[in-house]
Amino acid sequence: MDCFPADADGKISVKCLRFYETGEPKKVLRLDHVMLKTSLEPNEVLIKYQAATILPAHINIIEGTYAIKPVLPAIPGNEAVGIVEKIGSSVKTLAPCDKVVPLSSKGAWTEYEVQREDNCFKIDPSIDIGTAATFLSNPITAWKMLQNYIKLEKGDLVVQNLANSHCGQSVIQIAKALGYKTINIVRNRPQIDQLKRELRQMGADYVYTEEEFVNVSKNFQKYFKSQPKLALNGTGGKSSLALAGCLAESGLMLVYGGMSKQPHQIPTAALLFKNIRVVGVPAGYYLRPENKKERLEILAKIHDLAIKRQLTGPKMEFVPIERFMDAIDKTMSGRNLKQLLILDPVIGSRL
Repeated sequence: MDCFPADADGKISVKCLRFYETGEPKKVLRLDHVMLKTSLEPNEVLIKYQAATILPAHINIIEGTYAIKPVLPAIPGNEAVGIVEKIGSSVKTLAPCDKVVPLSSKGAWTEYEVQREDNCFKIDPSIDIGTAATFLSNPITAWKMLQNYIKLEKGDLVVQNLANSHCGQSVIQIAKALGYKTINIVRNRPQIDQLKRELRQMGADYVYTEEEFVNVSKNFQKYFKSQPKLALNGTGGKSSLALAGCLAESGLMLVYGGMSKQPHQIPTAALLFKNIRVVGVPAGYYLRPENKKERLEILAKIHDLAIKRQLTGPKMEFVPIERFMDAIDKTMSGRNLKQLLILDPVIGSRL
């Protein structure tokens, strides 16, 4: 028997965040309710979400500036963690009370969602919700960049900018687990010594501000015995010059973002005389159905690292869904802790 206060059609009223038109998130995003069916198809499960991430890409989708255009009205979000509340008659791999993340979502900033069994990944209950909720984008991207583009050996150097971002932190932790050494570049700030200390505790081998690394890159062999085979560029702008300049012969620069909002700059000499390559990392690659098998394989490896505490989520601020405007403001400023929407008030009371 269902334990939900459903109407005559078997639907329940579910709290969510939704926008009816694109524009400035603070103006178009609203706390809303939708009616959700609880009568399931044989291969479906009902998930009660505990928490969902707020990413810059979600902001861009609401603004209407992202490549993916949702059908309106739309519920944002595609990265969340929740508990299975109910299963369909043919579901075999999941049971009520299992902790899961959806491999994709029609909108995760909501209390409940119906998912297919094969679109859920079961999470070990020992993994905290902040780590679990952030599995699906940045750690997968970090693993892919470290493993899929160029062969690295233990002890090899990897250089990256945007090192304090979630993707950068994932690179640091995964690289350490795989035996690679990381050179990490961050923007200068008032608490720079504290940030450097935190990244080193996470597994970073070397941490420099952008200004410090410009000097290092000019005399790279004075500081390091070898040059990096791989550079990871999430910033663009002048930072690209320093990354490309320190790469080894036939080295590879992967571009996965452009947070500076400036074009990526590559030294001509590095292209002509060192034969470096610059390759873009496709956004949304693992959301494509044809890449699901590869995504699951990587997700299983990331899950194992999380169980061993070799991979943890970033520092986060837990924000109840009712205070979503605060979380949106802080995400858009780009200078605050990562925001995690708490969708289950019971979970929120324990944090």
